[in-house]
Amino acid sequence: MSATQFSSMPPSNPDQPSPLKKIISVASIAAGIQFGWALQLSLLTPYVQLLGIPHKWASLIWLCGPVSGMIVQPMVGYYSDRCTSRFGRRRPFIAAGAALVAVAVILIGYAADLGHMFGDKLDKTPKTWAILIFGLGFWFLDVANNTLQGPCRAFLGDLSAGDAKRTRLANALFSFFMAVGNILGYAADKQWSPEKETDESDEVKKTPFFGEIFGAFKVMKRPMWMLLIVTALNWIAWFPFLLFDTDWMGREVYGGDSGGDSRLKKLYNDGVHVGALGLMLNAIFLGVVSLGVEWISSKMGGAKRLWGVVNFILAVCLAMTVLVTKLAEAHRKTAGKFAGPTSGIRAGALSLFAILGIPLAITFSIPFALASILSSDSGAGQVSLNILFLSTIMRRPELAVSGLSKNIPLGVSGVVKRAIVIGNGCAGAENQCIGLIRSLGLFDRHLYYSVARPRGGINRWLQWLPISLYHFIRNICGGFSIKANESVLRSGIKDVFEVADAKQIAAMARSTFHKNGPLLVVASGSDTVSVASSIRRLAMEYVFVVQVQHPRSRLERFDLVITPRHDYYSLTPEGKRQIPFFLRPWVTPREPPGRNVFLTTGALHNVDSCTLRTATLEWKDDFASLLKPLVVVNIGGPTRNCLYGVDLAKQLCGMLHSVLWSCGSLRISFSRRTPKKVAEIITRELSSNSKVYIWDGKDPNPHLGHLALADAFIITADSVSMLSEACSTGKPVYVVGAELCTWKFSDFQKTLHERGAVRPLTGKKNMFEKWSYSPLNDNAEAAKRVIQDLAVRGWKVEP
Repeated sequence: MSATQFSSMPPSNPDQPSPLKKIISVASIAAGIQFGWALQLSLLTPYVQLLGIPHKWASLIWLCGPVSGMIVQPMVGYYSDRCTSRFGRRRPFIAAGAALVAVAVILIGYAADLGHMFGDKLDKTPKTWAILIFGLGFWFLDVANNTLQGPCRAFLGDLSAGDAKRTRLANALFSFFMAVGNILGYAADKQWSPEKETDESDEVKKTPFFGEIFGAFKVMKRPMWMLLIVTALNWIAWFPFLLFDTDWMGREVYGGDSGGDSRLKKLYNDGVHVGALGLMLNAIFLGVVSLGVEWISSKMGGAKRLWGVVNFILAVCLAMTVLVTKLAEAHRKTAGKFAGPTSGIRAGALSLFAILGIPLAITFSIPFALASILSSDSGAGQVSLNILFLSTIMRRPELAVSGLSKNIPLGVSGVVKRAIVIGNGCAGAENQCIGLIRSLGLFDRHLYYSVARPRGGINRWLQWLPISLYHFIRNICGGFSIKANESVLRSGIKDVFEVADAKQIAAMARSTFHKNGPLLVVASGSDTVSVASSIRRLAMEYVFVVQVQHPRSRLERFDLVITPRHDYYSLTPEGKRQIPFFLRPWVTPREPPGRNVFLTTGALHNVDSCTLRTATLEWKDDFASLLKPLVVVNIGGPTRNCLYGVDLAKQLCGMLHSVLWSCGSLRISFSRRTPKKVAEIITRELSSNSKVYIWDGKDPNPHLGHLALADAFIITADSVSMLSEACSTGKPVYVVGAELCTWKFSDFQKTLHERGAVRPLTGKKNMFEKWSYSPLNDNAEAAKRVIQDLAVRGWKVEP
């Protein structure tokens, strides 16, 4: 028998409900729908701003949800009622919705790539084509989800054939599979046959679409109107809890504060984690109860009575949150601010989460079952069922948010009053972050997080791994603690956290934004790249992320990248000549600096006028007896682009002997990179001279005292940071070993010479000689650029 002949035959038992297996297969579509909504909620706001849409305009894209819901749901219901396809009335729309989901996911996932193919520049924002493709993809996703949801509910009504018991069971199964989709989101072969035919399938009455919608409102009886109103009020009650449940646990039950000190932050995070456990319990109860809706309904005397009872349960549970809050506050008054809740209070809060799964299961099933039953007698077909969706769509906040977000005043939320530093355990890298913070006036209002890798033991074999994989393996092998670099501790940072957790920091930035303003994140070092970029991805509209030093990855992952100009030496004609042609695609950076890149002459540092004044007061008594001029010698260590060894050490000793006659005092410091043999040669050759003092490496470190009180500096050419610090003082700086530098280090030395900041040490210099030059001012210039970029977003740094 042909398909056409088969589809034209009437069903054998048109008034009998379909088998349970078929109802379950249709209801299971809800899991995919719910997962699609989770995808939309998680990706929209961060990604659109990554593409260059300003924060105040990003929320406009949220309009696709309620707009498509109000238009697509009734329209799909209207046309599916009149569909005469041989595959049935609902299946074509379900298939079209599934196809649209696939198209939407492709457009969203490849928006940046397609935009680049159409002409977007990788280093520029906004990416116009990518934004258009991304916006189109999300509208498709919203239309697809709404196209799927309406016909699925209507299909369940068709399969139930007007049987009230089977209708409630079908919608309960739909609710169960929604719970499955929620649980997956919280953690990350049927032969076609014709459906039940109606009179409309044989002779369709041509009624205009909007006329049909308004007609549905006109013919809706009082029970349908009551259902519509109660459903809307029900969702208005649900929404605050669904939005603020974990924050309530962290802030009111545990008494924490994501913007407070370390102990309050820990309490807040503990509460959020327990709240996540509560959400899981809620989803489990939701799934279990959904399977028993029909049995419970029969025991309680009908679906309407059941829905009324669970609404009272919802009201009582929401009221009990106030009681739990008051009990937790009373406990903290007697046990202390940092005590946290008792086990009884915690159990009570978790019980509320779990119990609320019961009314949520009913909310996901009974209203739609009642709508399906009532719509069969309303004269409006399945259009009146889709009108019910308007009550769940209208409670959504996107419409109000989209209208208001463009006009949010600067207020408190636009003032940057705090910052965090993410360090990698290297003093040079961390001092660059601290220097920028000091220049912005936030030195006494910042916290320090570390991604440093401990040394010794198994860590010696794990150093080469990416930082995320390193911590994963290290945690399996055993816990460890991170200590801040000594220079960081000396800088005045008191709050040192073990490991920088991007999710924790992003959550703190979001929850404290309206109280404490945007969060400035400053990171430096390759190990910090993934953490800093993840913070921006997770809380883009609440943070401003600055990466100091070139990250060797996509620069659009950061709001601003501050790096020395010589990092782009590979793009200069001289640099290109030194790179074999076949290696050029592998040398970074490969593109000129983009809009979000600020180039400095040297490295940032924590030396400014205030630091030097403080160091002068601290060290003036120790240096008072030293004869002038005081010459400070800073010796680094060989690097890949500045190789040297004992030969340079012997050469330096000879030159120092030659200039000692013009020095009042000579103080020598070694870095942790200085080779042992180099240090031994210099110590042996010069330590016996009465004018020479060699620092033994023990605290206190006289480095800042040297910068404040020295008359001249002699520095090895390998250290960009030491040269940058010395050249910021405006004092004479002599360089040793510049001729040994290659690649970008040679470019840096050339720049300093052209500025007149440094001169080579020849052994024939008179240390009394002085010259003038414009001191390096990279810190202040970088801070000025940060302030300018903040102003573009309507933010400013608190003076």
